[in-house]
Amino acid sequence: MSTIRDIFQEHGPDYLKKYGDRMPEIHKKVIDAISKCRTGECGVAVYVCDQCNEVHHFPLSCGNRHCPTCQHLKTIQWNERAKNNNLPTHNFLATFTVPESIRDFIRNHQKDAYDALFKSSSDAIKKLV
Repeated sequence: MSTIRDIFQEHGPDYLKKYGDRMPEIHKKVIDAISKCRTGECGVAVYVCDQCNEVHHFPLSCGNRHCPTCQHLKTIQWNERAKNNNLPTHNFLATFTVPESIRDFIRNHQKDAYDALFKSSSDAIKKLV
């Protein structure tokens, strides 16, 4: 099974070549961090076994908050807390999409575009309720 790190390592360079000039800098940093996670590029921890004196090298994780490998335990803990906060009623998921013709604009103006998308989505749901 592929991990997000495997996908970023294999396809990240081509993706960055194609879209890198239109991506926020933080997204590039996330791809870079996750690509290096537990490969040794983030450093190595060295342990010596007390019983056999064998030296063990463990590649360090990236620690990026978006990395599913590094944040797996935190994700599980957050999900458990979130389950306890659910109201005793039915929950629904609503997905809002945007036309393909404006996706490049949204990619290049994410803060403003997502603010507008969330506001309009919220207004639409309020009208339905």
